[in-house]
Amino acid sequence: MKYNLGVLNDKEFEDLCKDILDIALKVDLQIFKEGKDGGIDLCYSGEVENQIVVQVKHYERSSFSHLIAKLEKERDDSVAKMNPIPRKYILATSLPLSPDQGKKIKAAMLPYIRATNDIYGRRRIESMLSRSDEVLQRHFKLWLTSSSVLKKMLHHNAYLNAEFFTGEILKLSKLFVMSSNFSDAQHKLEENRFLVISGEPGVGKTTLAYMLVYERLAAGYELVYCDGRIAEIEGMLSQEPNKKQIFLMDDFLGANLYDINTLQNPENKIINFVSKIQHSKNKLLIMTTRTTILNEANYRFEKLHNSRITGKSKYELRLKDYSLVDKARILYNHLYFGDLGEEFRDEFFRKETYRRILEHTNYYPRIIQFLTDENHYPSVPGQSVEDFIFENLENPELIWAYEYDRQLGDEERFLIMALFTLGGIRIEEQVLENAFESRYAFEIKTNNIKRKPRAFKDAIKKLLDGFIRAFQDAKTGTNSYSFLNPSIIDFLLVHLDGDNDEKLRILRSVSYIEQLSKYFGSVKGPKVVIGDRLADDVFPDLLIIAPTLRSVDSRVCVSLEFLYLSMNSFGRQVLNRQREVVFLLDDILAHPENIDAWKVSMVMMNIYTDSMELLMAEINARWNRLLGLMIRYAKDEDDLKYFVELFRHYGHDFDEYFEDEGNRYDLQCALHLIFEGMLTDMDFSYETIIDNYNYRSEKYAIERVEEEAWEKYVQFVADIGLDGDYFDRMDHEYEIDAAQTVSYALDSLRVDHDDDYHRGKLSSQPTREDPWEEINRLFQKD
Repeated sequence: MKYNLGVLNDKEFEDLCKDILDIALKVDLQIFKEGKDGGIDLCYSGEVENQIVVQVKHYERSSFSHLIAKLEKERDDSVAKMNPIPRKYILATSLPLSPDQGKKIKAAMLPYIRATNDIYGRRRIESMLSRSDEVLQRHFKLWLTSSSVLKKMLHHNAYLNAEFFTGEILKLSKLFVMSSNFSDAQHKLEENRFLVISGEPGVGKTTLAYMLVYERLAAGYELVYCDGRIAEIEGMLSQEPNKKQIFLMDDFLGANLYDINTLQNPENKIINFVSKIQHSKNKLLIMTTRTTILNEANYRFEKLHNSRITGKSKYELRLKDYSLVDKARILYNHLYFGDLGEEFRDEFFRKETYRRILEHTNYYPRIIQFLTDENHYPSVPGQSVEDFIFENLENPELIWAYEYDRQLGDEERFLIMALFTLGGIRIEEQVLENAFESRYAFEIKTNNIKRKPRAFKDAIKKLLDGFIRAFQDAKTGTNSYSFLNPSIIDFLLVHLDGDNDEKLRILRSVSYIEQLSKYFGSVKGPKVVIGDRLADDVFPDLLIIAPTLRSVDSRVCVSLEFLYLSMNSFGRQVLNRQREVVFLLDDILAHPENIDAWKVSMVMMNIYTDSMELLMAEINARWNRLLGLMIRYAKDEDDLKYFVELFRHYGHDFDEYFEDEGNRYDLQCALHLIFEGMLTDMDFSYETIIDNYNYRSEKYAIERVEEEAWEKYVQFVADIGLDGDYFDRMDHEYEIDAAQTVSYALDSLRVDHDDDYHRGKLSSQPTREDPWEEINRLFQKD
């Protein structure tokens, strides 16, 4: 089997060589302590000093001629001066060696290397590695990126772009540090079948989630990724028990606290989907979110809190969970695999520098990623590399500021703002280009910006891997773009906070409704606030462009989204322009496809005030048509609750509505459809069902399911507000497959974890008693 030794840094390769040689030589080699090694990386002194000496050369990115030159120099400068002379001198290298090259190494190192058998090249190391599961468990990255594992991943995930997918695994694996975080999170995932990873921004949540996913893909799982609404992946949950699937939802509660106000994944759907995962064989779910957002969601949403989902399988990745050695390995990996020139890199290897970095209170993996990228280093006269490092550690919010303000042109900033206003995550190229061109045309017209040929393409090219990253759909070949990491969104929120001129230019040049709804609003918090003065200036312009706005999502009613947004962010302006807003109501009724019933009810409730008499009158004039839309597009229990509540709110007679046979039929259909959908997600008393099945008969078990379903239905109707007389006057014709529920209950007894969940206990890299001994070894320069 081929192993990708290139994912190891030089010290990790040294650890690997120790592990395989310990087994081959049946000794316990010692890693040479910090300081100039004098031709020694590993040594064993049994009967005599220097009984076995090993020199390790990780020359993955070098050549054979370079290796020979280095060995000859060390032979004369160091090995020849050893006292006593090594009885056995071994060379281990990551270079693939031919027999002829082995002979040349032996000749160059005579009399110290006495036989070619004392030379371990790449192929020999790979062969020894494939015979030792114990060593592979300690070197997780090698197992994960081996040829057979990568092929297995791609076989089960054929829809993924193979070149991109493999590249991402290799890139992430190089930087990954195996720590207790991985095994702890893996244990929770195995135990509960789902995992919520929370943590502060930049602490490494997504990296941990991806590595957990990759480990499962290697075991034959299929990845289902979601960076939007949970509704998009519900239908992809296979009912086939032998089909292995892992679902990943990054930032499942939204990228910022403001998303809590319009929860992108409703409580019921989150709870129900987790329940489905728990009762499905060979299905796993990983969700990530920021700690502050998770805490806020638990505080605001009763069902989410009561479900105990976020507590039962929460793994909070905290900065303090990283040991000093973990932090050092993360920093060292970024330096080893990064593109820092010697001028910048050398500063990190000064003991005073790396010690200060590792002990700094603002040490985060994301900041380390930034500081070890040479592209971020400005040419500021008089500012040293050390000054730059610690200025950014002291003020992490400055990370993107210098480059954005001083190193980007107008076109790049327009594109960044277009991507930001669209949400910043997986935006299709054509959508992004449309938003960019709308802003570009506005600037050309109003601010005398000169159009450049290929402006969009050139801006993309300049920003790639600096501010944005590209994805390609393997099926369609279309590109999409996201910000390189969420901290850019955090920076832009702060950057725009006091810049009303830039806010105004953005708002006047939008082409998609999402550009108004994603990060703009009137509520204080981590979002772009539209103050009253700015709202007064821009709302008339928005009313003019409203009929031309599109949506990124074809399932969205743009007029309803605009009206909902207006009521929440431009309430005072709507109050002063009620007559001008009426056209939105008519447009909703004229194009009633894909209406969000909840948003219709929210708009109507917000309009119900003494000061909005004109709009209230317009609502009343269209009452039956609007209520008809709501009941037609009601999706869940809450939609029906608001539907009933609106009658009380506006003073309309619900009895009169209910007496109409057609209305009653429509309401009953909505009740039955929604309840039937809820039945598939409900937790029945499986133990009681199983007892009835085992001690009585299948018939009694089915009857118990039907009884419990009826109890749930009665409660469901009562919660909506339709109990009593209304309940008695309705037909109750919902359908339930009770036999299937009994089958699920029986299957739940047999749901075992898949046999290959653990290849064995994956262990972290070895550490010494004194952490600084290991850290200093890492940063020891040859």
